[in-house]
Amino acid sequence: MNIRVKDAHVMDILRETLAGTNLTFRLLSGKLIVITPNGETVKAQPVSGIVVSEDGTPLIGVTVMVKGSTKGTQTDVKDTSPGSPENATLVFSYIGHEAQEVVTNGSADLRIVLKAGSSGLTEVVVVGYGAQKKVNLSGAVDMVSGKELQNRPINNIANGLQGLLPNLNITLGNGRVTSNATFNVRGYTSLSGAGPFILVDNVPASADELNRLNPADIENITVLKDASAAAIYGARAAFGVVLITTKSGTTDKLSISVNTNYALRNLGAVPEIVTDPYLTMDYKHRAATPLYNLYPDAVREYAKKRSADPSLPAVIVDPTDATKYAYYGTTDWLHEAYKNSAPTSTTNFSVSQKSEKVAYYLSGEYFRYEGQLKYGNDIMNRYNLRAKVNYQLTDRIKLGANTTFTSRDYNTPVFLDGNFFHELNRVPALSVPRNPDGSWTKDGSYLLGRLQEGGRTKNYINEYTATLNGELSIIKGTWDLKGDATIRRTNNTINSFDVGIPYYDGPNQPVKYSGSNPAYASTGADAARYNVFNVYTDFHKTFAKKHYVQALAGYNQEYRYDESTRATRQGLISTSLPTPQLATGTVTQSQGISDWAVQGLFYRLNYIYNDKYIVELNGRYDGTSRFPSKDRWGFFPSVSAAWW
Repeated sequence: MNIRVKDAHVMDILRETLAGTNLTFRLLSGKLIVITPNGETVKAQPVSGIVVSEDGTPLIGVTVMVKGSTKGTQTDVKDTSPGSPENATLVFSYIGHEAQEVVTNGSADLRIVLKAGSSGLTEVVVVGYGAQKKVNLSGAVDMVSGKELQNRPINNIANGLQGLLPNLNITLGNGRVTSNATFNVRGYTSLSGAGPFILVDNVPASADELNRLNPADIENITVLKDASAAAIYGARAAFGVVLITTKSGTTDKLSISVNTNYALRNLGAVPEIVTDPYLTMDYKHRAATPLYNLYPDAVREYAKKRSADPSLPAVIVDPTDATKYAYYGTTDWLHEAYKNSAPTSTTNFSVSQKSEKVAYYLSGEYFRYEGQLKYGNDIMNRYNLRAKVNYQLTDRIKLGANTTFTSRDYNTPVFLDGNFFHELNRVPALSVPRNPDGSWTKDGSYLLGRLQEGGRTKNYINEYTATLNGELSIIKGTWDLKGDATIRRTNNTINSFDVGIPYYDGPNQPVKYSGSNPAYASTGADAARYNVFNVYTDFHKTFAKKHYVQALAGYNQEYRYDESTRATRQGLISTSLPTPQLATGTVTQSQGISDWAVQGLFYRLNYIYNDKYIVELNGRYDGTSRFPSKDRWGFFPSVSAAWW
């Protein structure tokens, strides 16, 4: 049942909703609304008491819920809770303690003792070059499951992660689907605003590469927040580390999943615009006084007339300058440019299985995004394929491969390369899109004209990543040797053009242009080669049932090569074939090449006594080609301890 109401009382809404059904409702204890079948009686009783820990210490802030409902409260100093249905089951939960269920049975005064628990502490958490039980961690580490991202109409992983992990701050600078989010762990600690080091399946990834990843492939995400946890990654981990692990085959039964969702994005809150001509002029005139006379009396006099009679022309010859137009419009530019809603659709499939020898995971994604512009809309299509397999060659040797292919195309007005919303929001409501003769005004040409008749940019990105990994069990269950090699190849093609949009700002004035005049066409290509190699050994053993020792040591090497070329030519002959080859003007060309390499030796030493006392040492001896040869290396150690 659907109803549409505004500023209505909840009681009136319920009466309208339940009219004609076999349901009724009542208000209990002044706070609790209960909906029941007609004729069924529900009683409520106030519940009070105290919640304490095992040593008798009162606990404040314990969550109390009526089982099977979303109604609840938290205990306070008075240890009271609102009324609950008769003989209801109350669920008491508190961080670090085991949840407890209690049936009221008519009792009004309860004493609840919550036992200390280790809920979540046995959970396995991905850390640098391995995984550990949460109870064995001494650093600041948080993890979220990929299930939190499933079946959600999100554009990318960053959208889905917002608000899921404490101290992980994700900022989206604008609403463009291809814009990269800014990641930050625990607030800004540098004037440069550097972000955390991001790795996907132990392979570093940029924010742009993360933006193209299929959210449905995510198994879990871990954030290493402090130096004690992140030092194993060296200098690049100074602002935290985000570790993303993709899914693998986990069950012996064949699992096939197909998921499609379609979402409509509605236009969010936009500034309310004063569109009355006289009020607009009067506000601005008084704000400018006495510095200058923004709107003279003669100008405001016509605005007062048009406010009283909207049928009067919105564009007239300027009373103070006969060579120019004067505008008395009532234009809400934000709603002129944006639609109220626009669709997004995602289709995912996956096939996975795990047997005694082989575990595999195959997945694919098609994501389509349509922008909310009324004219010259921006459209993005993204395609993802992943094939991941692990093979148990012998009882001591395991081999694996993880391959992904991503393709993305984005077609958008070239004008959107700037801050379109900012430009749109600062245009006065007095302006109008077109002059009386149908020609564009200056503002109409610059904003709507360039969207409708201006240039466009087409961007195509193809990316291929392949990882081969192996594991040798030197001593089964105790000592392992692991290694992986990754290649990533990215190609990006950009084709764009722009033309001038003519406009007039007065009668008998010469034509002027917004956009590029003369028109131009541009083409460009980017190529990136990225290679990553890791080899490390891990010894871990528990002695005398209480002394756990882990020693991990390894080597990392990376190399990246980037090349970009651009060519632009003015004098475009036809926008139907916008290429520099069909232009006649000046040619501008450029080429850029950059490369860098890093090497690192890393270690982790861990001692745990009786799962209670922890000492951990992490470190990395890091080198980079970005510095002179005599200053390329640095040592980044950390020591941490904890007890429970």
